[in-house]
Amino acid sequence: MNRFEYQEQNGDLEITIFSISPLPVKIILWILFLLFFLGMVNMALSMINSNAPIDLALGCAMFGLGFTYLGRILCWNSYGKELLYFRKDAFEFQYDYRLFQSSRERFEYRDFIFQIFTQNDRLVQVEEVEVEEVLDGFQSNKDWKIGYFKLKFDKETFRSELKLKRKQLIELEKIVDQWMEKINQ
Repeated sequence: MNRFEYQEQNGDLEITIFSISPLPVKIILWILFLLFFLGMVNMALSMINSNAPIDLALGCAMFGLGFTYLGRILCWNSYGKELLYFRKDAFEFQYDYRLFQSSRERFEYRDFIFQIFTQNDRLVQVEEVEVEEVLDGFQSNKDWKIGYFKLKFDKETFRSELKLKRKQLIELEKIVDQWMEKINQ
């Protein structure tokens, strides 16, 4: 299951959510990755020794695209993490695949709403509700154990791609709330 770590530096809050996939998933992805690589190499070698290079070039391109896509999925499931930066005036996030990173996206804000959703995308909790009330709400909705969070800004929304356990989401919300109280003082 995914996990997160956080630290405060110079008044900013940095949260890292790690993607942790089960070993069987990683093994299947590695096998598919290698099969696409071997298919691409086979097509390239056939293209060199054949009279129909256009057809084989298209096949090689298709295997190359599959190889690239599976490589990205493999990196995300093996090493992926979301980097969340809460600054005093903006929120920034970035996806890190270890071998490459996405560009850092920035949301300017005056205020935002932290929401926790179940895996089925039903609203469970909004920032303005006290944590004790949230725990009471969970009692009536015990069927979900995994969820994700959204941050709603003035005009835009950020949704975490990595799901966390219910306890982790509550802990994450408390950390963000405490940080917001510190910077608003």
